Amino acid sequence: MNYEQILPFFLDILKNMHLNAGIYRESCGSVQEFDYGICKIAFPSINYQEHMRKVCASCSPNVIYKMFDEFGMDYIILALPEQEEPACMIIGPYTLNPWSEREILERAQEFQITVERYPVFRECYDLVPLIPDSGMLFVLINSFAASLWGPGDTYSMQELSGMQYKKEDTEENASDMPSPEELSRQMHQIEERYINENRLLQAVSRGQLPSLRKQWISPTAKSTR
Repeated sequence: MNYEQILPFFLDILKNMHLNAGIYRESCGSVQEFDYGICKIAFPSINYQEHMRKVCASCSPNVIYKMFDEFGMDYIILALPEQEEPACMIIGPYTLNPWSEREILERAQEFQITVERYPVFRECYDLVPLIPDSGMLFVLINSFAASLWGPGDTYSMQELSGMQYKKEDTEENASDMPSPEELSRQMHQIEERYINENRLLQAVSRGQLPSLRKQWISPTAKSTR
């Protein structure tokens, strides 16, 4: 079966699973920020076009690649059989396990994300779909791979490693970054603010606003009576 006949259907299934999927060709004028722009936040000078060129250059035919990046996100990459020019499909990002707030904060500290940029960095993780059972996903991938290369004994599955973003891309902004200790302190303040805001919302929903307000009145505040 010609895979181009089922490609739209396959992409539609992935879309219904809330999974990004795109086809990269070197002649593409630009490459979308397939990772919701998270590496652009961590590495402002990243060139998505060049990164995708290197990724696809590392892919061989008849192989399903699983890639795991330093942001903790999973991808699947396949080299597509093309007549005119090489192309590859990248599926993802997705995650097999939900991230805790602490894990995201630790990654923010690792990549020296400033407090100002943290809300956008955090939002990227909220956009990544959770696939707790990857079995169905790989059934779909295997079915599509069979349309590319034939029966299952004609292709394999491998881990694609060594495709990490370059740390030197962040050096130009390193002088603007707070120390890890300061960043951790600032992130803790953000967590405390979120907790207090949630407590306030819960209290309002239970009609307990007056009692909560008493806790928030400064002890040094003067009475207006």
